[in-house]
Amino acid sequence: MLARVARYEVDSSRIDDAINAFGEAAKGLEGLEGFAGGYVLVDHEDGRTMTLTLWDNRRRRVRSERGEVRSSPGARRARERRLALPRTKL
Repeated sequence: MLARVARYEVDSSRIDDAINAFGEAAKGLEGLEGFAGGYVLVDHEDGRTMTLTLWDNRRRRVRSERGEVRSSPGARRARERRLALPRTKL
């Protein structure tokens, strides 16, 4: 399983708009083959936001990125990482 983590800086006055935009983008991801889940993590005080999407293989994750919505209201992408998750369970 693979994960894609993106960190955003969102103006605290636009947090709700950004959360709604991420939710709309997630609806599009749910129908993609290989999508295994996702999360949006938000710090309402300073606007730091992270998205985590899970994929069953690299090819499908890469294909999903081509059609991804790259921005949401008031959000600026600060950093993005792609990670492989070990198959062991905690």
